[in-house]
Parts: sequence; C-alpha cells; structure tokens
Amino acid sequence: MTEKGAAEARDRAVAQLARKQHGVVSRDQLVALGIGKDGVAAAVQRGRLIRVHPRVYAVGHASLQPRARRLAAVLSVPGAVLGYRSAAALWGLRPYSGVPELVVVGDGGRRRRGDLIVHRARRLDVADRAVVDGIPATSWPRAMLDCASVVRDGYGKMITRAEQSDLFDMNALVAAMERAPHHRGAARIRRARAELHPASSWSKSDLEDAMLRLCQRLDLAGPVCNAMVEGFEVDFFWLEHRLVAEADGWGFHKTRSAFQRDRTRDRALQLAGYRVLRFTYADVEYRPELVAVDLRRALR
Repeated sequence: MTEKGAAEARDRAVAQLARKQHGVVSRDQLVALGIGKDGVAAAVQRGRLIRVHPRVYAVGHASLQPRARRLAAVLSVPGAVLGYRSAAALWGLRPYSGVPELVVVGDGGRRRRGDLIVHRARRLDVADRAVVDGIPATSWPRAMLDCASVVRDGYGKMITRAEQSDLFDMNALVAAMERAPHHRGAARIRRARAELHPASSWSKSDLEDAMLRLCQRLDLAGPVCNAMVEGFEVDFFWLEHRLVAEADGWGFHKTRSAFQRDRTRDRALQLAGYRVLRFTYADVEYRPELVAVDLRRALR
C-alpha cells in the first residue's frame, strides 16, 4: 500500500471510530490506529482534530452534543466512568448540564480537575458499572445513591422517573446500598423510598413474618415457609392441601422481569396440580379479614 493509501485508510478508521463515539476520540486510540503523536499534533494544527480535554479530541467539528461531552470527559481520565449527577442525567433520572462528574476507584474524595469533577470511590463493583449508549457509567442504582450524597433534594423525583421509564427495581437499589453500607446517600434514599412507597420499605422477610403471624392468629394449619415446590421457592406451602401462598411486596415484584417470572412460576405450579394464592402488602396490612376468608376457604 502506498503512503497515501495508508493515510486514507487511517483517516477512514478514525472517522469510523468517531461515529461510534459520538464524534470524539482519545489520543491513545489515535496512536493505536497508527497515527503517531506528531500526526495527532499536525491534525490539531490543521483543525481536523479539535481539543476538548487533554488527550481527547472532537473529529472535524467543535459543536458537541451532551453525550459527546460526557464521553469525552470519561476518555480524558484513565479508568473513569461517568458518575453522580452526570450519570443520573444519562439515565434520564434528573436533568444536569453542569461540569461533567466522573468516578474512579481509589483513595481520596472529590476534586476539581480543570473542567471536570472527579470523585474517588474505594470500591466500584461490576454490578455498579454499566455502558449506556457507548458511554461507561455507573449503574442507575449507584447513580441514585451517589446523587443523594451531593444534592439536598429530588431523590423522590428520581425514583418516580426510574419507575416511569421502567428502570426501577427495588432489589437492584437495595443491592447497591448493601454493597456500599456506609455510603452517605444511603439514608436519604431509604427515607425517600419509604415516603413514596411505604410498602416497599418492608423487606421480603418482614412481609412473610406478618403473613405467618396472621396464619397463627387465625389458628390455620401451619404452613412450611420458603419451601421448594417443583423447583421453585415459594413463601408458604400446605403440602396436604397442595396450596401455595405468596406474600408479594410491591418493590420486589414491580419490574417486567419479576412480573414475567411470577407468572411463569404460577403457571408451572398450576399445571402440576397446585393452587396458588397471592396476597399483597395492602392485603396483609389493611385487609387481613379478606386474607383470612380466602385462606380458610382454600384449606377446607
């Protein structure tokens, strides 16, 4: 290949990479494509590369959309992911057009680096990382948790927006808080969750305990708790009556995956000859007499 042909091939590779990355590339990526540091400097001088951050460039134009600016910020700090308010905005949880915020693993706290804010986390589990539209970022539960440590209000709105976009999964949010038990944002998120959804502040075991106390108060034959039936773990099981009862907290059954999983399990149990009754937090807490009637009828 001639020198001219090789240069054209490199230009095509840069253009292809830029299309995948919202129009921005890093110097390390350019070097990996065979463009030396001198070549990068020459492209900057000719205006084909426009500096956005140290070692990060826009290809051919300086008018960058928000996602391009977010990715450029991530590319400028080795090992970084988009975090805090920037990650929350990327997930659509709250608006933010301020200085890009990043998270890197290491000791130390928040610091300003030029036109970036870099937060350091002692640990960032694989489950707390994600890639959204090609941009490495914290997961939506971790973004909510981090935001709660730096903003004074708005956590309830973030939860509502997560619900509206079908992101919200109480199990995922609780798991993120458990992975960072001393995180400053955890207490604020718990308060916001409890205020919006009192039922979801109950743990699965809390709801099961309340259901079991109700059975004992009604003098119903004692069920086996958390039994395995046809390969599924069920909350309550009466073997001689082939009856399964599930106590469903809203927060643990709201997502599409949980909705599908529950119905797949119910169908399999019913086809195997079991009856399945489902009771909600509101049933157990506010309508125990109706729960009693249904259980007594089923256990006759």
